[in-house]
Amino acid sequence: MARQLVKRSVGGAAAGGVRVGRCQRAAGVAAREAGRRAQTREGTLRKGLRATAVAEDASGGMFEGMGETSPPTFRLKFVWGKDTLAFAVDQILGKGNSSPLTEYFFWPQDDAWENLKAVLEAKDWIPASEKIAMLNRVTEVINFWTPQEAQDQNTTDQAKAKFPECGFTGTFY
Repeated sequence: MARQLVKRSVGGAAAGGVRVGRCQRAAGVAAREAGRRAQTREGTLRKGLRATAVAEDASGGMFEGMGETSPPTFRLKFVWGKDTLAFAVDQILGKGNSSPLTEYFFWPQDDAWENLKAVLEAKDWIPASEKIAMLNRVTEVINFWTPQEAQDQNTTDQAKAKFPECGFTGTFY
């Protein structure tokens, strides 16, 4: 059927159509063969790696001491300001190291809570319960940061005492 389509698309002499059809058929066959060889090499490589990994794991080699992987942990970071509250999420890595997971969002200039929610929803590897917990904590800190009528704004020290699991990295006024 592909041969007939090629002949029609040429629309010229039968000899030209056959020549183009043969070339395209030859190219198609070559491409399929190359794909099969690549799949075979890749499959063989994967099987070899799996066998090596199982052997090393059983012997206590490369995977020794790794154990089960723990779920990712996260830390909310805040920068406290008189008119602005900035917040971001870091992923906690081993031994107290962290890696920024999101950029800083600024409340109330933007709808920062909604922006954070959209970024977290795009990261499907984060458990839904973690996303909800982080968004709820951000809401609590925003409410704590927002001054009540006829009261002064809470300080960073008060926030650190109320939310010890969060990081308050600085202030700006």
